[in-house]
Amino acid sequence: MGNEKALQVFRYKENEIRTVVIEGEIWFVAADACRVLEHSDVSKAVHRLDEDEKGTNSVRTPGGNQSMLCINEPGLYTLILTSRKPEAKAFKRWVTHEVLPSIRKTGNYSIQHSTSQESAPTLSDALRQRAFLNEGRVPFALFSTQGELTRELHYLEAFLNETLDNKASLEDSVGKCFSPYARNVLHLPDAERRKYRHRLPSGRIVEAWAYPIGYLPDFRRWLYEVYFPVKYPAYRRYRLRRIGAAQAIQGSASRKRIAPRSAEQLPLF
Repeated sequence: MGNEKALQVFRYKENEIRTVVIEGEIWFVAADACRVLEHSDVSKAVHRLDEDEKGTNSVRTPGGNQSMLCINEPGLYTLILTSRKPEAKAFKRWVTHEVLPSIRKTGNYSIQHSTSQESAPTLSDALRQRAFLNEGRVPFALFSTQGELTRELHYLEAFLNETLDNKASLEDSVGKCFSPYARNVLHLPDAERRKYRHRLPSGRIVEAWAYPIGYLPDFRRWLYEVYFPVKYPAYRRYRLRRIGAAQAIQGSASRKRIAPRSAEQLPLF
């Protein structure tokens, strides 16, 4: 990570949440997030994160420079999703509804954040909110395509927010496309994947597939190498027809490209 950065301290209920912004990206002090989420072993919790989701940074504080273990936005979401404490949902809402939208809008976190001044939620905001409806529903040692798509939003949201409307059910498209790919290309036996009770925004419960964690690197590669180059354009055309071109996001957005993470950037743990 970068050189020394000034520490910004915010308060979530009775807890201090220390953050630094490095090259325009917000990083959270891992110990603070783990305390709220009741992850008792900070090192163990952070060890499971991908390498680009964690790091140690020297931060200027009133007591002098300190080396702190920090996590970025995708890393924080992973910790939230793996916490089974009731406080996780409230903490997630504070981060996603107040901190991050304010940072994206102004470049700073503002205590005087006013909901009346909020811009309309983006697609990435909506995807995160829907994903958190299913926290704790995916069986242990398995992953859901919705959950992993949400983790990748850190790398995708600029592209998605500029090419798709905020009501698009992108996670449904991803899930439906990956299922036959897993069976026919990855030759994943149905016996190795399991269905879980997936909650829709309407509150209705449906069955959805969860996949063995060992296939996670395959899913990530498929997402960048197959889904977005091949499947996504067709889904976007469907959305244009569905909502009408006048309401769709147009212009040069359709020509935007994703800078995918390389295979070396996609470690499992």
